[in-house]
Amino acid sequence: MKSKFRVWDKKKNKYLDNSYAQAITNNGKLIIGDSDYYESFTNTNEDDYIVEYCTGYKSINNEDIYVNDFVEYKLGLKMVRGRVVYDNFGYWIYEIRGGCMVFNQQQYTIIGNQNTNPVNS
Repeated sequence: MKSKFRVWDKKKNKYLDNSYAQAITNNGKLIIGDSDYYESFTNTNEDDYIVEYCTGYKSINNEDIYVNDFVEYKLGLKMVRGRVVYDNFGYWIYEIRGGCMVFNQQQYTIIGNQNTNPVNS
């Protein structure tokens, strides 16, 4: 099964667009090229990039939810905000005000992203 992911370029402070071919090798290494041809792929300095995997879930606006997205959802009578993370072989939501929840299918609204528009509270 093919994993969906996006790549944050720390030096350029933006996500790589579709003009760059991106792949993850079987041993988890990120390789980037400027076309779809394998010969143009080069090893990258992984300290310059953040790979964010798709959780497989969609927001209420039908957007893919990725690691490092901030989401909001209803928990009982209150609205909870948190950041999606991958840890201990699963997806979790680290709540902004403390706490940790298992990430599962709910009605999530994406309210930000750690890289492009962080949420403080």
